[in-house]
Amino acid sequence: MNDFNITLTITDVICCKNCKDSNQVTTAVTSSSQTIELKNNFILNVVRVTSTYFTVLIQNGIETIIRNVFISSPLQLCLPCKCCSHMLTISGIINPT
Repeated sequence: MNDFNITLTITDVICCKNCKDSNQVTTAVTSSSQTIELKNNFILNVVRVTSTYFTVLIQNGIETIIRNVFISSPLQLCLPCKCCSHMLTISGIINPT
């Protein structure tokens, strides 16, 4: 699918020894060139969409992570981080185009 419209919800949480930093964003994604900024210099792009899942590319210049996110359940990822826990929860709804 080249033309797509996804309502994407991302919860981005970093937990260190004495603090917790959390951010939740809901946004419409309509292009694979649309970039969503995450914590710790990670970025996310939606690179493929089917009728049951979409594929995300998460990268920070060193690490590259590619995952399929099924619309039936959220995806939880632990991203690489030197001294903290970096948890990411991704869910989405594929809207008709």
